[in-house]
Amino acid sequence: MRTLIVSNRLDPFNGNLGDFASDPSLYFPWLANARRVQLDRLGARIIPTPSLKSHNVIVGGGGLIGTELALFRRGFERVLEQTDLSLSVIWGAGFNTHLEEPADQPHDLYALLKELDRFALVGLRDAGLAEARYVPCPSVMMSALTRNYDIEQKAVVYDNWQFPWKDGDKKLPQMNNNRRFRSSNAKQKAVYEVIAFLGSAEVVLTSTYHGALWATMLGKKVVVTRPFSTKFEHFRYPPVVLEQNESWKDAAARACVYPRALHESRQLTEGFAAEVRELFSQ
Repeated sequence: MRTLIVSNRLDPFNGNLGDFASDPSLYFPWLANARRVQLDRLGARIIPTPSLKSHNVIVGGGGLIGTELALFRRGFERVLEQTDLSLSVIWGAGFNTHLEEPADQPHDLYALLKELDRFALVGLRDAGLAEARYVPCPSVMMSALTRNYDIEQKAVVYDNWQFPWKDGDKKLPQMNNNRRFRSSNAKQKAVYEVIAFLGSAEVVLTSTYHGALWATMLGKKVVVTRPFSTKFEHFRYPPVVLEQNESWKDAAARACVYPRALHESRQLTEGFAAEVRELFSQ
């Protein structure tokens, strides 16, 4: 049976590099022939139901759970209702409720976890949840994270273009994730450019989930400048959050480096991948 990977921002024309790099088929050759589809396209019913029923399904990675986006919710409901959940898994996906507006409220976390229990295997990128297994975002398997980069500056800024650091230090080197690409190869190259940018500094100041994750894997001090979503609340290796009226230098002084983060994250990912492969071979 062929595998279907349900994720987010897989097309090259959307600038979200983190979710693009969260596709496990990029790192495991036995998934090279998997079919890939965006969760919002499932919600829009672009993918017919018979196609869903004829696939093993991987949901992840990316912040796909507990989002306010209607098409994401509908897409997830279709996975729950129309796939064989005994051959479906959650792999490195996570909770993602935006909380910047006063009316926003987090979803019922444990109700969502109970719903996820219907899958054959569940590995969430959110750590510290008593009833959930932690499995990192698949992007920790990127070869670029194992390279050594020359330190060229004290700090860099990597922004989510929709939620930038409002009072950021404009003198620091800047990059954001608002880019468009003509091909998946070009998008993959851009991911490596971001990794090199993060690797060039001692401190990474970021408002993106993957900016924080990748910088941690690179052994950097990480400061989250704008924690606009619940996805920043459950890192296995927590960054510090910039407090109101705090300088980034003071925040960086509170930050930790996690020397074993990459090794441990890869071990967990490889172990989960082996379980998925065994399940799909049945």
